Amino acid sequence: MLATLIALVAVPVAHGSNLVARNVTSIKLKVNKKGVALVQYKARGVQRNVLYWGAEGDFRQFFGYDRSGGAVSGRANWQKFKNACGPYRGPELNAVVAACTAPDGSHWALQYYIRIMANHGGRTGPKELHVSHWRGDPPVLEVKSDWSYKGRFRHIYGTLTYHGRPVNPGKYDISGRVLDGKGRNLSIDAYNSNHGRGWRRVDMFLAHKPNGQWCYTFVWQGKAQGVSRSNRYRASVAGPGVAPDIVYQPFSMIPGPYDPAVDEEANREILRLSQGALKVTRCLREPL
Repeated sequence: MLATLIALVAVPVAHGSNLVARNVTSIKLKVNKKGVALVQYKARGVQRNVLYWGAEGDFRQFFGYDRSGGAVSGRANWQKFKNACGPYRGPELNAVVAACTAPDGSHWALQYYIRIMANHGGRTGPKELHVSHWRGDPPVLEVKSDWSYKGRFRHIYGTLTYHGRPVNPGKYDISGRVLDGKGRNLSIDAYNSNHGRGWRRVDMFLAHKPNGQWCYTFVWQGKAQGVSRSNRYRASVAGPGVAPDIVYQPFSMIPGPYDPAVDEEANREILRLSQGALKVTRCLREPL
């Protein structure tokens, strides 16, 4: 997701639904009684005051925002901004730098973390500041594991849902790049794998229709790649719409040797979730 940094005022648009900026400091969050949020930070030493409004967690909603701090949109004046947001009472989230609960019971949060790294071994990247606004529970990322090619490679699969509904992409290109801001790319990192020591990016890919399902085989150019020697993995994905992000959710794989019965049961579940969708069924039979 790309933030249009040069724009002073923006109406809700497809890009930049919750990405504020990259590589920033001095982060602060305030929300007034009208549901307008003021996000303050410094970028390259310059103070920024950005207003956000008009969206709450929905799959197809996007924030309106004003990078002039209210001088253009008239929504509020950052210099006279009165905070009405109290202590945060929402669910536990990772990478939170500021959060609060508004008088209407909705939650606001700022999360700051490295989302984009090079696939197949990347370990560094820009830190992104994301703003979210929602009610109730956060998105749910389910991760399960089995095997591919009759035990030759490790395999993971699962679903991405929000309030019981699947998170499905809208428009995207062949490389998985989201074109309308609706889809969400899931990233997988492994600790101490054959990609290198420490946490390294394994890959990044879309959740798909019809059930927000996804899958990944730990194979690259015919060889096993990215398998953690200590069975430590983590997954991240930006929340749908302006819901909060799932950041570095830990998971592990089924330990022990290949179990054909367990693998067959998992394959039946994958086929049920995919309902014939090519992107998932390929994980069961794609030739090397």
